[in-house]
Amino acid sequence: MEVFSSGWLGGFVLREKLKMIKVALKEWHAAHSKNLPGRIKSLKERQVELDGKGEEEALSALEIEELHTVSSDIHSLARVNTSIVWQQSRLHWLREGDANSKFSTLLLWVGSAEIICTPSSWMGL
Repeated sequence: MEVFSSGWLGGFVLREKLKMIKVALKEWHAAHSKNLPGRIKSLKERQVELDGKGEEEALSALEIEELHTVSSDIHSLARVNTSIVWQQSRLHWLREGDANSKFSTLLLWVGSAEIICTPSSWMGL
């Protein structure tokens, strides 16, 4: 009886740890991948501000470093956003199917049936 109760307790502890991991993953996802277009837009606005200031006067070393960081962040966030959009598109395609795939399959099926059943194929032409 003692082994059974300790095994159950271990399962309970594992379940609670998995719940904590799930919460931590949700927080990480919210911090890193939500509202990517908005974050990219704000970074682009900051880049435009720094570029405008750079055209009017010389930027300080700190501002130049910020400009490089902003450019790098825009690039990395755009890549992440593109990847997410592609994955969502692929998932949608797998769930819903492509509108053209049903039509194309039907067209190929009907087209092959017409080729097989043409009078010229009966005559050996």
